[in-house]
Amino acid sequence: MNLQGKWFKGLIVIAVLVAALITVSGLFTGCATTGGQEVQVSPERQKAIQDSLFKAYTYQLDLNFSIANEHYKNKNYRDAIKPFWKVVNLDTINRFQDVFTFLGQSYMKLEVPDSALMVFALGTERAPQKIHNHRMRAYLLAAKGEQSEAIEEYQKTIELDPNKVEDYKSLGTLLIAENRLDEALETYKKIVAIDPADADAQGTYARLIGSTGGDINDIIAANEEALTKNSEDTNLMFTLGEQYFKIAEYKKSAEKFTMYLGKKPDDVRAHEYLGNALQNNEQYREAIASYEKALAIQADHIKVISEMAACYRELKQFSKARTVINTAIKINSSYGYAHIVKGSIFEATADDCIGQRDKKVVNIDDKLVYKLAYDEYRQAANDAQFADQAKNKMNYIAVDIPSKQDEFMFPNKTKAELDCYKWIY
Repeated sequence: MNLQGKWFKGLIVIAVLVAALITVSGLFTGCATTGGQEVQVSPERQKAIQDSLFKAYTYQLDLNFSIANEHYKNKNYRDAIKPFWKVVNLDTINRFQDVFTFLGQSYMKLEVPDSALMVFALGTERAPQKIHNHRMRAYLLAAKGEQSEAIEEYQKTIELDPNKVEDYKSLGTLLIAENRLDEALETYKKIVAIDPADADAQGTYARLIGSTGGDINDIIAANEEALTKNSEDTNLMFTLGEQYFKIAEYKKSAEKFTMYLGKKPDDVRAHEYLGNALQNNEQYREAIASYEKALAIQADHIKVISEMAACYRELKQFSKARTVINTAIKINSSYGYAHIVKGSIFEATADDCIGQRDKKVVNIDDKLVYKLAYDEYRQAANDAQFADQAKNKMNYIAVDIPSKQDEFMFPNKTKAELDCYKWIY
């Protein structure tokens, strides 16, 4: 049944309830007719009748939501749809505002995006304060190529949740595609304010400055001139460090943040920025030292921990890299970037092991390690902020994980046995 049909069915159900109310309407006004005579009904009796009707109504709501939710928790998405729709059609009091999230996600799991889009659209009307409905509707509209509508929906999403960088990125990408560059510039300005260490966003922001008539090099030159006149201005030092980072001048960025930290050694963001600049300049040991200083101030900074692990990966200290990244995952197991880094450690290990051999042929041991990487990327894909990046990595190594034929040929092989993989187990 399509969305309109389900709503029509819901109207019929509500009409039946209304009919029941009309039947006892005389009671609600304090009188009823029996054998041609009016019978007075006390206020207490009126309230008891109202309470009974409401109790029956809420019982049906609770029952259907409970049935649907049980199916949903057990991943029986197809069986969850019908009772979720009953809740949607009955719930005129907005008792279960999350029903649109669960129903829409059920359709997503069943790969029926058009139905999911209709549900999330309905959710934005019936539960407009629920951010997920707007975010998912925007995502699905963008996937259909309806960019203008998707832009409007992402803008509504950001109004409700102004601190989620991934929403700004999605909006910025759509604005660029629509050639709305001035709006895109403002969007990326907010992105780099939220996550100043995002090198890709910084690069896009710098390019947008040029595309909209500004020249970041002119801005940098002006700031450098100002710093020569006020050599103690830490704000200018930090700003220049950011600006050099934006245009990928990582050595100059590191110089400015080093200068800044000489004045303000307890600034976590500056240590992170310095680490990022050194890391991008392939100075991995120096980057680790900067990240360690940041963690001495804020020990649970999972982004810094993850970047430190990535540096150890680049140094081919794979065991140490895994130990470090497991610390980040222990702090927040849902943080997608940490799983991406952990997957990349396994992937780099396999690449390195293959590279050490005369014949660069992928064998079953290599495939088992690539499978470890694949599983981490799949875990990362559950975090919407990093889902696209994770899926791209999954697609890249999918050809190198064990195939059905490999499983048939090596039915009892679950661990890689080569010496270069022993540290994993």
